[in-house]
Amino acid sequence: MADALAAHADPLAALKAYEAVRLPFTAEVVRMNRRNPPDAILREAFLRTGDKPFERVEDVISHEELVALSEGYKRVAGFDRQTLRTTAPSGGARNAR
Repeated sequence: MADALAAHADPLAALKAYEAVRLPFTAEVVRMNRRNPPDAILREAFLRTGDKPFERVEDVISHEELVALSEGYKRVAGFDRQTLRTTAPSGGARNAR
């Protein structure tokens, strides 16, 4: 947003430029949430345990699976490292958020 405001004298144009960058990501997050909500880890733990108590989520879902779920969500949201590198304006990754 800061880069968009710096690049455009007109605040409305800056907002439109920022929206053009963010809209595809936010739309995909909405679609993903409809298919597989953010509480997918909770749902998976419930399915695997039959809603029985457990000590640690890692006892039910492997670390690798947890990372994969997290990274997949970041990728769809546009917050994974590769996307941030390729979509960020010249100021760096912080500008793609």
